[in-house]
Amino acid sequence: MANYLVNKKAQPTGEHEVHKDTCSFLPDRENRLALGDFSSCQEAVRAARRHYDNVDGCKHCSWMCHTR
Repeated sequence: MANYLVNKKAQPTGEHEVHKDTCSFLPDRENRLALGDFSSCQEAVRAARRHYDNVDGCKHCSWMCHTR
């Protein structure tokens, strides 16, 4: 299990990135929305879609869910 969060601030291309809390590319604290513990980035992305329509995995820590 890993702890995930989503960036409240959209990327210039419009998506909100999902990160593991151990990622080297985390957003600033005020831009983090905690999602909880999940066994995969796919589960975390589904949870993030409850908050945002346009969601993508971080290409560094959630590369299996990175599509853009």
